[in-house]
Amino acid sequence: MGDHSPSCGHHSRAAQQRTSAPTGDEPGIPSRYHWIVPAETRQKAEELRDAILGDRVRPGARLAALLADGQPSGLSVESLLELLLRTKQPQIFAESAVRGDGSDWTAAELSILGDIGCSMPVTIYDDGHHTAPQVHQPPFPGHLMFIPGALLTNGFGIEPPDLAEVAPHGSLDPEAYYGLYRRRLVPILTEIDRAAAARHVRAVVTVPGIGCGLFAGRFRGTLGVLFGQTLLRLLREYGQRWPAIRLVHFDPYDEGDNEAHRIGAHLTFRIRPLARGVGCPQLSRVQAFDEDGAGLDGCFLFSLVAWDHVSWPGNDFYLGSRATDDGVKAAATDSMWAITGVEGRYDTQRFQYCPPEPHRCWLSVIDALGVRLRVQGNVCVVP
Repeated sequence: MGDHSPSCGHHSRAAQQRTSAPTGDEPGIPSRYHWIVPAETRQKAEELRDAILGDRVRPGARLAALLADGQPSGLSVESLLELLLRTKQPQIFAESAVRGDGSDWTAAELSILGDIGCSMPVTIYDDGHHTAPQVHQPPFPGHLMFIPGALLTNGFGIEPPDLAEVAPHGSLDPEAYYGLYRRRLVPILTEIDRAAAARHVRAVVTVPGIGCGLFAGRFRGTLGVLFGQTLLRLLREYGQRWPAIRLVHFDPYDEGDNEAHRIGAHLTFRIRPLARGVGCPQLSRVQAFDEDGAGLDGCFLFSLVAWDHVSWPGNDFYLGSRATDDGVKAAATDSMWAITGVEGRYDTQRFQYCPPEPHRCWLSVIDALGVRLRVQGNVCVVP
């Protein structure tokens, strides 16, 4: 990075002493995150693999460059998924910088990448408020679950595949919208339930307005309510599968009304638009979500992150920007350590997890050390 990279403040002795990082799929080095692929999406990947091997479709330019280094005739579905994950860039904005016409990715590739989530245990240093966060003293463990929202706009005037799926005739189809988010969110919530049960805890899950901001395109300002209705329906239809999930707290920021719904004997769903003065930031301690005195002590915080189809987890924050849900939650946690293998330090003045000297942002760490995403053997298919 050049001189225009933002400075990230103070650093720890441990961070300064760290001189190398995992650069890819080194054997014996455990990954601090893993990829979540819906079973339906694996089927989509199998169909794409067969079409590529049968010369019925041409891969996008980024995937084609990776296939040129291997033997396409021996391409497995798992290998294709891993290669697609390798086409991601640390920082890129799908709503403005992606064509999706094959010159970068194809529509089929974007559809698959949009379904893939990332599960990442982290340490949480502040409450995730965008501009005036409260620093946690001491920090506490939590879990981020990155998942892309429906991409309904394109900076080049090309119809993105998510828009074709949820608005096939121009107007938004609520059933198709529900179908897309059912496919993406059921595996995420299933993984949360599994992870909470493995810890012998109950889960408090915070959810932002996924896909309701810049991704919404011409539908912006109208999707917060629909996404809330989609979550409620999904929890009513599938909630019995997730006995370890106790509370789902949805923050549509400035859309929708204050609501609360009891679902079965164990699950509560709340809508709390933060900009309207209700609720609390999504990375608050779990006790802050205990509105009715039911007692959330011993519960564990999971937070969904509104992510991008083709970026690494953290997107905006690789250049030091605490912006968008992705960038804010990356800045407020040690997710960069999880991604790069390089330990930094949370700066309480800048409200961000900063890299060690001489690096001024995390993209500099990635470039200097040749960090790559961990993909081989790190993909979990979830029904």
